[in-house]
Amino acid sequence: AAASFAAAATAYGLLRDVDAGDVVIHLGAEGAVGQCVAQICGARGAKALGLVSGDVLDPGDAVDVLKNLGAVAAAPARFARDPACRALVADLREAAPSDTATLLVDCERIDVA
Repeated sequence: AAASFAAAATAYGLLRDVDAGDVVIHLGAEGAVGQCVAQICGARGAKALGLVSGDVLDPGDAVDVLKNLGAVAAAPARFARDPACRALVADLREAAPSDTATLLVDCERIDVA
């Protein structure tokens, strides 16, 4: 139970200034913090894009879990290098209010350059 609380508190702290329409890109989203990020974003109306680490045994399952928890999109981390990822983020930002913020949360130090 303490680990669950710590994950939720960490996610809440990371997202304390996130509002409806903001775009949150979360690297290493398959963990407990990532699952909390997806839920908090969903509850606040923010758009979460969860990127799942490459070393996860079943990335498809992790992607499904994140979408069920509130992420508007989720994909394996390699998607970050795909031009379609940048297009998706641009589409999410375009559909949002003009004062929308984009936040990158990196729990895995995934190289997305």
